[in-house]
Amino acid sequence: MGEVERPGILEAPLTLQEMDLFKSHKGETIADLESRMQQRSFHAGETIYAIGDQVPELFLIRRGEVRITAPVAGSRQVHHIATYGRSDFFGGMSFLDEHVRTENAIAQTDVELFSLSLQQYEQLTESHKKLSLLLMTAISRTLAQRLRHADGERVLLHA
Repeated sequence: MGEVERPGILEAPLTLQEMDLFKSHKGETIADLESRMQQRSFHAGETIYAIGDQVPELFLIRRGEVRITAPVAGSRQVHHIATYGRSDFFGGMSFLDEHVRTENAIAQTDVELFSLSLQQYEQLTESHKKLSLLLMTAISRTLAQRLRHADGERVLLHA
C-alpha cells in the first residue's frame, strides 16, 4: 500500500489577500493588517496553545490542519472538538473575551499561520475601522455557527 497523502503537505500557503475574508479589500489595507500579524509555523504534533494559556490571539490558517481538543470531565480522555484547515481561523473565544484557553490546539499536519494579537487588533481599529468591523463580525458569526453545532452535539449526547 502506498502512503496516504496528507492535506496541507504540498499546498502553497495562502496570503491574506487570498483568504475569502479579505478578498474585497484594497491591497494597502491588507498590507497594513499583514504588517500587524506574525507568521508562525508548527510541525505536525506540536502544540500551538494549551488549556490555561492566557494570550488573546487569533490564528488564521495559511496551510495545513489544526486539531482542537479538550479533556472529558472526570476522565483522562480527550474529546476532539474540531479540525480546521486552510483559510479557517481558530482561537477566537479567548481573542474576544480575554479569558484563558479552555482547549488545546495541536498541529495535525505541518501548518503555517498568521496570528493577530488583541493588542495589534486594537491598533488596527484606529486606522481601518471598516476592516476591523468586518473581521470582528466574521469572527462573531463563525463562532455563533460553531456554538450552534456544539449545542447540537450536546443535545445528541444527552438524548
